[in-house]
Amino acid sequence: MQLQDYTLQVQELVHDLAGLDYSPTELTNFVNAGRERVALDTHCVRILFQNATIIANQEQYPIFGAVIGGTVTAGGSGYSAVSPPAVTISAPPAGGTQATAVAVVDPTGLTTAVQQINMTNWGAGYVAQPTMSIAPPGVGTPATAKAMCTFNVFDWNSISLLNGTLRYTLRWLPFTPFQAFCRAYTQFRRPSSIWSQIQEANITFLCPIPDQTYLVDIDAIALPTPLVAPTDVDTQIIPPTSDCVQWYAGHKAILKSQNWEQAEFLQQKYQARVEKMIMQRQDRRIISVYQNWWRRMSRL
Repeated sequence: MQLQDYTLQVQELVHDLAGLDYSPTELTNFVNAGRERVALDTHCVRILFQNATIIANQEQYPIFGAVIGGTVTAGGSGYSAVSPPAVTISAPPAGGTQATAVAVVDPTGLTTAVQQINMTNWGAGYVAQPTMSIAPPGVGTPATAKAMCTFNVFDWNSISLLNGTLRYTLRWLPFTPFQAFCRAYTQFRRPSSIWSQIQEANITFLCPIPDQTYLVDIDAIALPTPLVAPTDVDTQIIPPTSDCVQWYAGHKAILKSQNWEQAEFLQQKYQARVEKMIMQRQDRRIISVYQNWWRRMSRL
């Protein structure tokens, strides 16, 4: 689906195919508002942040607006593990906290490339994708990296931790039992196995508190990136959820004309479409088609 497809659908809903009542800029804003509403209501935009890093001796982490890791896009050459290069991350807007990181160069000495980015402070308050740069070597090829930032994230689904060659998923607990049972031992350090959140305070908690830096994968729920050009393709709100966008966008458009009854009608159509889509969505994937039969046969 392209932006121009969405805007045509909205024009049809509000009877403005000639483009007399709403400008292209207004229609674009209505469509992006609809995409954001659909993402909030259906949690259909998910991002898997791979090889983010949690920090030694740190229990709490921001849910959104933080730089959680860096992806090495080119390892470069000529670096030393004894004196790794500096990593520079662009600053957040005023009031935010600067994120910091260090580069990890192959400790075996077999290569002189940057292998990994370890965060030392996730920072806070980022509202757009920051830049991440690695200092060039004295002699060799500069390394490059891209920041992993949760500027458009509003919740997490799961966390998986890589400990040696084992990757396992952390257990989630609501914060009240987490507070009661998991935070009692304040000096307990080891690989984390449980997590919790206070979403309203933008805080994720880990237990046990990490004893060192670990790589983690975070399955996050995010808001979509706004569409700008008419030919921009929506790769985030995809069928069947893309069929809900025009109803909410049309609702926003009619609100501008202060036709309250028509605006309410389109909002109700949007809500009905979302509910119907959720009910009709089928989970066709199961762990194993043989699982229950195997249990039954094993009892014979």
